[in-house]
Amino acid sequence: MSELGPLLELQHYDSEADRLRARIDDLPEAATVRDLETELRRGRAALAQAAEKATEARREQDRLETQLGMLESKAASVADRLYGRAGVVSSPKELQALQADLDMINRQKSDLEEEVLAAMESREEAVGLEKRTEEAVGDLERRLAQASDALEVTRKDIEVTLREVEIKREAVRPSVPADVLSLYDRIRAQQSDGVAAAPLNGGVCGGCQLRLPAAEYEAARHSSGVVRCEACRRILVVA
Repeated sequence: MSELGPLLELQHYDSEADRLRARIDDLPEAATVRDLETELRRGRAALAQAAEKATEARREQDRLETQLGMLESKAASVADRLYGRAGVVSSPKELQALQADLDMINRQKSDLEEEVLAAMESREEAVGLEKRTEEAVGDLERRLAQASDALEVTRKDIEVTLREVEIKREAVRPSVPADVLSLYDRIRAQQSDGVAAAPLNGGVCGGCQLRLPAAEYEAARHSSGVVRCEACRRILVVA
């Protein structure tokens, strides 16, 4: 069984490599980046809505101010006919009609001025919301950039260690007999934890922690071939 001694060393490096890969896949920094990416997508969607509302508020204020300007021009024109050019309109009936028109225009103008004021408030509120949302999105972008940088640094550090472990792993593989190595690789692929070889210490399987019957343990200690645990089917290496 001495020729299988390097198998446990190989298993150690494979398990360490598995642990490092799992750590890369489950870094807290990665979870932070994912959360910030989700928050940023929502923030950008909210910003698009806020920008659309601000644009609508601007258009509505512009529309009302245009209407108000037209009414003011119309009121000035009617007032000019009434007061600006004395004697042009002399008919009492026509003067009365012009006065009625001016009164109606002024009422419309007064109502429209209130609408303009309300539109200005709505625009100010919408633009303020857009600005606050834009600032929040900008803050999220900065935080995401920082978190991504931190993730990259941590990932690179782990990848350096992983490469070192893989180099050691590849150095050990040739020292394991080819048929045993092939069996080892197949068992590793079948085991959820990737453990294909385990020490047999004092009759206890280092993989599933079950104790072998005394007769099997004695047979394993003196066997010149590959011994496998009857329970978990891992290769056993007598410690």
